[in-house]
Amino acid sequence: MVDAGVADALAAFGARHADVASARERAPEPAFEVYAENWDAVQVFSALSTQWRMAAFSGFGAARLVHTGLDYSAIEPVYRLIGIGRDRRAAIFQQIRVMEEAALDALLPE
Repeated sequence: MVDAGVADALAAFGARHADVASARERAPEPAFEVYAENWDAVQVFSALSTQWRMAAFSGFGAARLVHTGLDYSAIEPVYRLIGIGRDRRAAIFQQIRVMEEAALDALLPE
């Protein structure tokens, strides 16, 4: 995670001004409130943060990785580990898909 400490360290070690500025822009937003009815979905989505599927593309000297979506096979084990009951899993899955779409929009390469 890039935070103010990372940006300060970059500056201290002589990183380019543009890199330090970029790191400061990527610092997380302040804490935010999550409605109680969304809390389980946020916990599951957060636990899936290492489960993004990616595709590699390369061209004339340039290569990039593109996020394509979450690995849905990882969701069921997360449900069990967090203690999400079977009766709520389908609804939470729909909430996760909404967050996934928003994340994909934010992760699109420029």
